[in-house]
Amino acid sequence: MRVSLIHNPTAGGGNVSRDRLIKLLRTMGYNPRYQSTKDPEFPSILDDPLDLAIAAGGDGTVTKVAVNLPESNPAIAIIPLGTANNIATDLGIIGTPEEIIQSWATASRQSFDLWTASGSWGRRLFLEGCGLGMLTLAALDMHHREISVSDPSEKLAIARHVLRKKVMECEPIAVSACLGDRVIEGHFLFLEMLNIGFVGPRLSIASKIDPTDRWLDLAYLEEEGRSALLEWLDTETTSTDIIPITFSRCQQLNLSWRKSPIRVGDDFFPETDFDNSQVPQQAEISLAPRTLTILTPKSYDN
Repeated sequence: MRVSLIHNPTAGGGNVSRDRLIKLLRTMGYNPRYQSTKDPEFPSILDDPLDLAIAAGGDGTVTKVAVNLPESNPAIAIIPLGTANNIATDLGIIGTPEEIIQSWATASRQSFDLWTASGSWGRRLFLEGCGLGMLTLAALDMHHREISVSDPSEKLAIARHVLRKKVMECEPIAVSACLGDRVIEGHFLFLEMLNIGFVGPRLSIASKIDPTDRWLDLAYLEEEGRSALLEWLDTETTSTDIIPITFSRCQQLNLSWRKSPIRVGDDFFPETDFDNSQVPQQAEISLAPRTLTILTPKSYDN
């Protein structure tokens, strides 16, 4: 089997090294070619003939591997080493690197939808989702911070603290979303287009979302839901029943909004001056023509 290991050596504080991963993989019968995501040549390793692409890192690493796969579309195996690991968590890929690599012997091959977001920035592919409003502003704040802690749980706690502050101070944004023959308009604290149930600092804001059904779940929250959201963040309960989030489903939508960046995966458009812009931003979200194949535990049930 032709295997490539794509590794973010700084993910999760850099606690899992290249040498350790290669040793573990060889012990399990794999002989991977290695490339760091920090290598200027990344993702050239994916151009070679390949049967399995191993993404060892966080959600950003998984996305980088997925969007750069060749047309042969090899399967992806995830070793979650990041802070949130939303994609892996949603797919039930949880455990130590040793446990996860061992699980591949009996793993299922799960399809996974891929989506595109197009706008003035061009076209971007995404796996998790994209969004506007306070969740995006909190993510952008974290993106610009220099955080010295290496422990993922501490970094998650910082991210949730930043998010809580944004919930308290964020002004609702004016959004118009056209979902085929339906139009949703209003002023929302956030609007998230979800392919999985987790978002941001591993927040489960939706019941189980199926990333294989070729539908996006559009979730949005109006101003009157601010207090309930703060209460939910403080209690850290897994149930979102107390938050008045509204959901709609779509396979394509066109967005128009003001005074917020849009978050597409780990990218933000624009990163600055969005508060002062009087020109509406626009985006088109649609299903990509190909799907991914990801190794998941036998116990995973979508």
